[in-house]
Amino acid sequence: MHMTITEIVSRSEQGTTRPFLCRAENDALFYVKGRYAGYRALCCEWVAGRFGQLVGLPIPHFCIAEVPAPLIRDSGRMDASDLGSGMVFASQLVEDAQEITFSDVARIDMELKRKVLLFDWWVRNADRTLTEFGGNPNLLRSVGSLQVFDQNLAFDDTFDEYRFWQSHVFNDAGVAWPEEFKAAMMETMRRALAQLPSIWQELPEVWLPQAGLDLAAVRELLERFETSPNEFWAIRK
Repeated sequence: MHMTITEIVSRSEQGTTRPFLCRAENDALFYVKGRYAGYRALCCEWVAGRFGQLVGLPIPHFCIAEVPAPLIRDSGRMDASDLGSGMVFASQLVEDAQEITFSDVARIDMELKRKVLLFDWWVRNADRTLTEFGGNPNLLRSVGSLQVFDQNLAFDDTFDEYRFWQSHVFNDAGVAWPEEFKAAMMETMRRALAQLPSIWQELPEVWLPQAGLDLAAVRELLERFETSPNEFWAIRK
């Protein structure tokens, strides 16, 4: 059973998808993406987010929620139609969280940095950038912990490998994957990949026809660590 959105509180001014901050039936606050984000972004958020969970990334709780049509119809907001009614992607608000800064990067655990870097490389998510000149890390720090969010640009058909390795927030995570880390992650990734069919089944039927996302293509992409190991495991710096 899906969570129901009961109130539109505000809207983010940041990010290309500009999610809405909404209240759900359990009184929790969620950042919600709907019509404005597009169905591909919603599918990518769900599939990549589920894989992030399976490989052990600290991702804020997320779910598929439902926006009742009367909530949009009776809203006084001029932009309520950008949210739209029906099934949406909802990521729970992390209280007292701030986006990490470039100076924070050196203080983050190296094992976690490697895991985030590998995950983004695996799902082809180039949208986690940060250098001394700025960027868009899509990472939050809250009470000393890191939170990973915004996977809507995963499975990118226009993925630029050079740009990824130059601009990723954690491109300081070494020049090669440590063998112990690599072996452990390969086993974790295999187990996660086995869940792809069931994860795909979790997607709302209304999302997929207009998403332009193909199960076979996503599987082929995620299998690279085994089908093209030399290319996949080479850090390009």
